[in-house]
Amino acid sequence: MVVWWPADAPDNPSADPLGGLAQRRITDLYAVERPLEVLETRARFYTPGDTDLAWTRLTPWRSILAAALDQAPVKVTSAAVEAEAENPSAELLARWLEARLKVKADRVVSPGPLVTAVRLGTDNGEISLDRPEGPLATLTLPGQPSRTLALKVRPLSELIAEELRRLDADDMYAVALRGRDLRTLEETA
Repeated sequence: MVVWWPADAPDNPSADPLGGLAQRRITDLYAVERPLEVLETRARFYTPGDTDLAWTRLTPWRSILAAALDQAPVKVTSAAVEAEAENPSAELLARWLEARLKVKADRVVSPGPLVTAVRLGTDNGEISLDRPEGPLATLTLPGQPSRTLALKVRPLSELIAEELRRLDADDMYAVALRGRDLRTLEETA
C-alpha cells in the first residue's frame, strides 16, 4: 500500500492512521509554506518507507553527478548547490553530497527556478552541472569538452510513477534527509 499526501501531510507520516498501513508514504515539501522547517520535522520523524517528491525531483541530477564522478574519479574537495531560496530539493541535494563526498556543500541562492547548478571542486578543476533555465543543462568535467544534456523539470505524474516503481525503503533519501551517511544512521539507530 502507498499513501500520497499532495498537501497537508502529517508531521509524522508513519504515525498517521493511513500512513501506518502503508509500505510507502509520499509527501511533497513543495506543497508547504515553510519547506525547510518541515524538512527538519520530517527528518526527526523519519521512518523507513517515507519519501518526498522534493527528493524524487533530484533523481536525474543525482544520476548525472554520479556518472560524472565515475568518468572523472577524483577526490572532491568542495561542493556548492545553487537554487532559489528555501528550495527543499537543493537542501536535500546538499545534504546528500555532504554525506556521500564527505565535504561541506555550500548553499548558494540563485534566481532559480528550482535547482540551477551543482559545482564540485577537485584538484583537477571544477565539475559543474549547470541548468540556469529550460530543459537543457551543461555538464563540464576538467579536461573534457562541455556536454549538453536533457535535464527537464518533470511533471507530477512522472514523479509519482517513479515512486510507485519502488516499494522498499529509500536509504539514500534517509541519508539526504538526515545529512549523514547510512553507516552513521545505522550506528545511531
